[in-house]
Amino acid sequence: MTQKEKILNRLKQGTVTNIELNDTCFRYGARIHDLKQSGHDIRSRRVKQGVWEFWLANGEPKASKLMKMHNERVAKEKEEKEDLPLQLGL
Repeated sequence: MTQKEKILNRLKQGTVTNIELNDTCFRYGARIHDLKQSGHDIRSRRVKQGVWEFWLANGEPKASKLMKMHNERVAKEKEEKEDLPLQLGL
């Protein structure tokens, strides 16, 4: 199976990050470019510094594991921050 086929199969499963794509090949950007040139509508967005998500544009992207973990951490930190005055008796 070629690197392009591996990446395309992974994209068909849902959103994938550049970190995950590094396990398939280090030049994933070139393979994604090749897939786009072949007619695949692949979209991307920056999650945070150094982390990008890729997905096939057949609707809204599904959140990757990394994005879910990030959102959960942010929500937990916000909740803890809101609870701090209560814990301090303010």
